[in-house]
Amino acid sequence: MPPIASQPISGRYRGVQHPLAVELRVDVDGENPTHRVSADYFRVRGQDEDYLRSMRVDAPRVRFARGKVIITGTGEFTQATRQRRIRVTIPRGPAHLPAPSATLQHFGDDGSPGETYLVALQSRFFRHIELEEACERGVPRFESYDTGALPSAGPRRTLTSVAAFHEAGIELTATKNLEVIDTSLAGANTTWSDAELHAAMEATFTRWADRPEWAIWLLHAANHDDPAIGGLMFDRRGAQRQGCAVFYGSAPRAGPEVLRHRVHSCVHELGHGFNLLHSWQKSLAVPPVPSRPDALSWMNYPERFPGGEAQFWPKFPFAFDEPELVHLRHGFYHQVIMGGAALRGGAARRREEDWSGARQDPGLRLKLACASALSFGVPVTAAAVLSTTTARGREVPPVIGPQSGSIDILISAPSGEESVFVPLLRHCRGQEPPALLPRGRRLHSQPYIHYGENGFAFPTPGRYTLRARYAGYDGRVALSNTVSLRVPPPLTRADREIESAMDEGVATLLTLLGSDAPELRSSEDTLKEIIERYPAHPAAAAARVAIGANLARAFKRVSPDGTVSVRPALPREAATLVGSVIDIAAIERQVPVAASPAAKQRAVAAALMRGGMRPGVAAAVGGFVVSRRFELTAVRVALSAGAAQLRREASRATRPGLRDDGTSSAA
Repeated sequence: MPPIASQPISGRYRGVQHPLAVELRVDVDGENPTHRVSADYFRVRGQDEDYLRSMRVDAPRVRFARGKVIITGTGEFTQATRQRRIRVTIPRGPAHLPAPSATLQHFGDDGSPGETYLVALQSRFFRHIELEEACERGVPRFESYDTGALPSAGPRRTLTSVAAFHEAGIELTATKNLEVIDTSLAGANTTWSDAELHAAMEATFTRWADRPEWAIWLLHAANHDDPAIGGLMFDRRGAQRQGCAVFYGSAPRAGPEVLRHRVHSCVHELGHGFNLLHSWQKSLAVPPVPSRPDALSWMNYPERFPGGEAQFWPKFPFAFDEPELVHLRHGFYHQVIMGGAALRGGAARRREEDWSGARQDPGLRLKLACASALSFGVPVTAAAVLSTTTARGREVPPVIGPQSGSIDILISAPSGEESVFVPLLRHCRGQEPPALLPRGRRLHSQPYIHYGENGFAFPTPGRYTLRARYAGYDGRVALSNTVSLRVPPPLTRADREIESAMDEGVATLLTLLGSDAPELRSSEDTLKEIIERYPAHPAAAAARVAIGANLARAFKRVSPDGTVSVRPALPREAATLVGSVIDIAAIERQVPVAASPAAKQRAVAAALMRGGMRPGVAAAVGGFVVSRRFELTAVRVALSAGAAQLRREASRATRPGLRDDGTSSAA
């Protein structure tokens, strides 16, 4: 007679000892165990619970006694405690019977007893997350992929994005029917700007709130304004990591290569929502861990893997790697929950080995420059130039900067506190192949570092220092020189009033280059007031560019029921504002007439890099314009049309005409 199968013990347990509650995760058997125990503790207030602290035991001792399992170890806690030792006792019966309750006990280092919880098994999954999805009408939302359709590692199975997280021990549950966003009335406005995506998420995501929640929103759309972007995770002030989007392209196909890419994109973007970094950026985590550019993980880019896609896909088991599993299952509460800590686990970090030059690539050079002093009301930017000194050159991304995750800026405040700038939005450009940067060529970037996930990067007067770090495909880095930026106190009445007006809403508008989102309407009014009251101030020039660029694009407004209305582009009004800062006609003259749309975009971006500012515009505004050259390039046609209309109107106004009585107005 075969032995009776025993119940597994791994899973999520929960118990209450008023006024405290605990969620316990035991991970010592079952599928891919990480051999850990972790817990989150809460204070109960009626129907609500306030998070208190987290605990994890990384190397517990597991002892199988008669009829029970005893797990002991010393925990790492997010708050200091004298009861660091824990014991979990789990009765074990036949597999066909309901799992009995377990006991979690805490002890001091001297063995003195502490808190005890009776905990019941809630699920074999370690966490539960609610997923809401929306899909642009006409976009064939990814459903599933047969992992055996093309060469790969791991067992053959039909995989969905939800199933990928189930395999990791994370329960993703759809809590709402798919929201269909009908963009048929959008006309020519067929692509999504960052601002539109933010507004759409907040309009349709029923769980969206400015607080941590185990919930995430995923949009399936056709195209971003930047056609190279395959995915995007949303970040805004306050709660973050709550929403993401995946872009399918204008002519989606359904072959196995396409489906393989789509499952990777969906899981990859959702993974960012859990605070998972790219495989080659793990050293930026808090606390830092070694980067793993050769990881066979959902969080890697196949083209960044050593040897490229040809080496990645046949070896990829369609899974997270083990350190990522540990994070997903046992990361401390705020480091994992959506709306908790910012991506990378926190804003402040001390200078670690990854900034020491230990992995410096001798064949790369990174140069950083910025203005010596801040101009009030103008967003801060820097200039980064990457070059190579080797005859063979280096493979680099086509676009570098904080948004694409290839360059990081370390900012040291006057207090000595250091932080890595984290942009408000991240662009995953996973489908872009690397480009060869030969010796003698340089790759330029103008990082926008004024305002990001963690608020204002330069919040107080004083002297700041900046250093940049480029992370290469092979994990080696290039460290820049250190530059200094002085933030003066406000000197004039205009400076003081503009400083008081620059709240996070205004900063968000400048970052997004304008938006029609209802929650930012008052911030737009603030920018308009700055233009009206202080028209010659550099802050007014930046405000004109942000508002004008937004008017140059039609703006899709998504209502909670998924219907879309469109505010049409207003080229004349846009050109009036932007044209007072940028010489639109001069930029347009540098665009080849017979070139392809992509070549024209590159020409406009290059022209903006070279200048194009109107006489008298502050140099700091030029840096802001260059940092937003791709967004301005996307609305180039509307700006050019508006500028042409203004020239025609000016020409008619100066041309002699006829009065109502038939005589010449020039008489």
